[in-house]
Amino acid sequence: MLTFTNDVVRRWTSVFAAAAVFLSILTFAVPPAAAASHFGVSVSGSPTSVTEASGVGNTDTYSVVLDSQPTASVTITATSGDTGEVTVSIPLVFTTVNWETPQNFTVTGVDDALADGDQVTTITHAATSPDGDYAGIGVASVLNTTTDDDSVGVSVSGSPTSVTEASGVG
Repeated sequence: MLTFTNDVVRRWTSVFAAAAVFLSILTFAVPPAAAASHFGVSVSGSPTSVTEASGVGNTDTYSVVLDSQPTASVTITATSGDTGEVTVSIPLVFTTVNWETPQNFTVTGVDDALADGDQVTTITHAATSPDGDYAGIGVASVLNTTTDDDSVGVSVSGSPTSVTEASGVG
């Protein structure tokens, strides 16, 4: 049988009381974690690949979506680094309602009639908004490869030509 004296009980009571006070001080000294707000723009579907030739393969898409709800509309504009190789569709507008719905940019190959081989173009983005958290926020670039449909060669045209051989001379 275990027997405690009043002195032992008082000491342990003091230790537990001190621990309780210490824990309550920590609770007030450390603020609760604030709700994490992550402002950003996510891009998916990169890299893209298109051909110069019209028809199948001439377009590709990639998606953009905001990472958190803005306080005002956010416009994302895409700019091709070489509009002679690839163009990009009109800007995307995200609102306080559709901010979490991915929207697509369409990339279209341009037939340049040059045998310049496959070309890689960087598509950059800019964000504009009255919302200070999204105004000018960085947006990842997208790389696009445009497959060339032209080839180097010589083309001969015209009507057929005939040559006669002269008769033997002396």
